[in-house]
Amino acid sequence: MPKQSNYDFHLKNIRGLVKDFKYLQTIPGFPLSNKNFFYSRDDESGWWMATKQIIIKKYIGLYLKILGGKSDIYLFFIDLLSSWGMNRVTKRNQVDNFKFPGTSISAPLISNRKGRGFTEYFINDFDSEKREVLIKRYKALSNNCNNSLIYNIPEPDLNGIDSNDWVIDVLNQIKNKYNTKIHCLIIIDNQGMDINLSTIRKIREITPYTDFIITFHDVAFGRQINSKKITQFFGTKLESNTKREDLCGIYMEQLKNVGIGRIEPIRIYSGNSFYYTLLFCCRNKLNATWLNTIQKYRDVRFRSWTAKNIKQMWDIIKGNIVSLDSF
Repeated sequence: MPKQSNYDFHLKNIRGLVKDFKYLQTIPGFPLSNKNFFYSRDDESGWWMATKQIIIKKYIGLYLKILGGKSDIYLFFIDLLSSWGMNRVTKRNQVDNFKFPGTSISAPLISNRKGRGFTEYFINDFDSEKREVLIKRYKALSNNCNNSLIYNIPEPDLNGIDSNDWVIDVLNQIKNKYNTKIHCLIIIDNQGMDINLSTIRKIREITPYTDFIITFHDVAFGRQINSKKITQFFGTKLESNTKREDLCGIYMEQLKNVGIGRIEPIRIYSGNSFYYTLLFCCRNKLNATWLNTIQKYRDVRFRSWTAKNIKQMWDIIKGNIVSLDSF
């Protein structure tokens, strides 16, 4: 069978996001009508978010394919800073609307398609309104799932919940409930530097069978080099003249210092420059062959891929253009 071209690879993945949204539209009680219930950016901006979701979807699929087949372990999905769980980007003065699930909604969709997926989902956001919407979305998904969907989201009437404390409580609950190895996939989209390095250290101490997907916001963190949060976030004091391009490398070394093993980074490009870096972090003392796919994505599939390409693929799917002259 001939190797799939980059063009076909990306077109299929964008179609997959479109298909996921169309499926969500068929689920009774799944909130989609309010455009405020989506993480969105200004018109023409944010289209790189689709790239992020494509890569994370691929990773979750691989993760469940490898670990889901092992009957002697339990798998837990934990998202510390979920936001709305849905994304929305627009262009042409919002004439074109591209809506697709974020990581916390993609995870149960992928898991439901597998023979054995995640055992439980633990989802949090500091914002109570977002938690309220997430609860409604997970309830609707649960009522429409083939497999059991057990989810835990803090009630919206509670005060702002710090995910640094929340995740440690969650892991201790899981550890007390399940008398076996607990394997966790933890998602940290840390734009506000809200999750401290010490929290990741504590997580590793509770269970060494933990893998992370961390969004490292290179541009945002470069602007906040003098922020009071930065020392706790990096777990070390940074010099005020530290260059932005060095920050991700410093953070990766700090992750290794707290017990993270192999890390595969992929830069997500908005245009000519990258916007942030996805860090796929595997537990220590494990070969993590599934990360070879992430490495290939970085070096081949997404090497020259930008938000402009997402827009072009969207136009093809919508019928605005027939095909690309070059790719």
